[in-house]
Amino acid sequence: MNYTGELAALAAAIFWAMASVIYRRLGVTIPPLLLNGIKGLVSLVFIGLTMLIASTVIAVDNINSWLLLLASDPHYGHCFDHHGRD
Repeated sequence: MNYTGELAALAAAIFWAMASVIYRRLGVTIPPLLLNGIKGLVSLVFIGLTMLIASTVIAVDNINSWLLLLASDPHYGHCFDHHGRD
């Protein structure tokens, strides 16, 4: 029997749990907006690596789809200029 799907689901659950613990601990010392920006950058890196490994690209009809994706978090542009302000 081939258990590829089951193993992938189990690995995803383990990585999700590990990331939750890591980000919870980081959230004590890093401001929330900065942490959100860091998580976004980490996810972009992993999406890029996945696309390289799979030798595929995300099919997007036009640039508007990418712009909407980037603009989906209104605080993203301000997450790196948080200087201790709440």
